[in-house]
Amino acid sequence: MPVQAISGQADVEAEIPVAAGVAVPSANPAEAGIEAELKRDLGTGRAATIAAAHLDAGGRRIRARLALDLICATGVSRRAAMAAACSAELLHNASLVHDDIQDATSRRRGQPTIVARHGPEVALCVGDLLISAAWAALARLPADCLPAAMGCMHAAIAATCHGQIDDLTTARVDDEAAYQRIAARKSGPLLALPVQLIAILVGRGDLNNVITTVADTLAQGYQIEDDLADAAEDRRVGRPNLVCLYEDRGLSPAMARRLAVECAQAALAQARIDAAALPKALGSSLEALAVAMQTHNRAWAGDVA
Repeated sequence: MPVQAISGQADVEAEIPVAAGVAVPSANPAEAGIEAELKRDLGTGRAATIAAAHLDAGGRRIRARLALDLICATGVSRRAAMAAACSAELLHNASLVHDDIQDATSRRRGQPTIVARHGPEVALCVGDLLISAAWAALARLPADCLPAAMGCMHAAIAATCHGQIDDLTTARVDDEAAYQRIAARKSGPLLALPVQLIAILVGRGDLNNVITTVADTLAQGYQIEDDLADAAEDRRVGRPNLVCLYEDRGLSPAMARRLAVECAQAALAQARIDAAALPKALGSSLEALAVAMQTHNRAWAGDVA
């Protein structure tokens, strides 16, 4: 499925049950074999079996598609694009496993989480295995690109860790700017990473900071959709949430949700503009994701009208 067909939000895959072992259909031939490639470096043993089951539970593979949908636009080889795709997607899934430990989440993608089924100690090891597999996938990039790619992936992991800590340790946010920083740092780096790796492959590693800016803006719209779905739970556990921020200012729940939808639409519109401005069509998959999210976001707008 090309990115244009994705109607998703940041962790919407957690809300849509997908039968174990059922792959999400794809209309992009470049994605053939992605599920096997994601498991290629897991090895054998209990941790590998649990990690494979986590991947089999579903997911839209959004980050993988951000890389694979750039094959035609940029002319990179399928092998190299697949390495970039798997690196980003495996890191994302590792972050989900670790996030479930931190939040004591019981269900994801319609299935019991690893932490619920096997405990936090096992879940931690499985998340670490997925991170290690991401590095193994990255190693399949052309050798001359590896130093830059390794630095880029480390930067994405580091930024995601900082963003997650901000999210965990901030009980509430008092202004939109603080919220935007947390949203961007939590979700943006792993949205940027697959595109940044493709940019390195085509000799435009100098665009990494620009791609980060686009992905950070996109991540703000991405995170707001989560907030609309999770406002009650986020308030209960004391997590930053834009809807709650507006309610705390005295707005009615309906008005708070309406304003949050408007903020998401504005962020997504800006992400589209900035993505379209990237040279060599490097922003085309990010732009398509923003378009798809805007369409999905309009459904929220109808719900709160």
